[in-house]
Amino acid sequence: MSSSTVFIFGATSEGGLELCRRLRGDQVRVVAGVRAGSDRSKLEALDVDCREADALEPEQLLNAIRDLGEQFTVVSLLGGMPNRKSTIVDSQGNINVIDAATAAGARRFVLVTSVGCNESYKALVWFPRVVILRHTIREKSKAETYLRNSGLAWTIIRPGRLTALRRRSTGHGILIEHPLAAGPITRMDLGELVYRAVNSEQAIGKTYTAADQRHAKILGGVEVVPVHLQ
Repeated sequence: MSSSTVFIFGATSEGGLELCRRLRGDQVRVVAGVRAGSDRSKLEALDVDCREADALEPEQLLNAIRDLGEQFTVVSLLGGMPNRKSTIVDSQGNINVIDAATAAGARRFVLVTSVGCNESYKALVWFPRVVILRHTIREKSKAETYLRNSGLAWTIIRPGRLTALRRRSTGHGILIEHPLAAGPITRMDLGELVYRAVNSEQAIGKTYTAADQRHAKILGGVEVVPVHLQ
């Protein structure tokens, strides 16, 4: 682990909680940005430092993140509901977090988006899903582009379809570098894959698809080759 502290947005999600568990198991300091009124009990049970930080409040974000010292990483698993009003978190919320991380001197930034963003759009081949997620994909794509141009050492992870909640990892989650890869993945497995990326210098400047190896496919019948992060 090259970062002494990891600041996580979206830590109350199942994937976020799994990431917190893995980092705390390594005795890494974990700070979570949570909105007012959020249930912090599961995070506090893991000895995670919870700070009030609304992604749509830039000044509040910077106040929450500015005193973390050097060598810290920011992870964002933020996302809204698939409608025009809610997806502002997918774009502007994540952009605000990227700006705060840059201003506070973050070392790295790991952003979780979705299959279908930017050059992976053709991997989203099922028409009903394109209709449902079109706003989410558009807004998350903006955040990806903004991060790539931010000057931060970045990693982007695009999960395929997130399946029903599961209380333990399947052990079959993989990262794939091909932009047209897709496949379902559990939230717990996603958290495990984000943990691996946070710990790997190899992941800097890379965009990965996260999927279950048993169900992962690449458009055009290309062979699925998992990335093994060092």
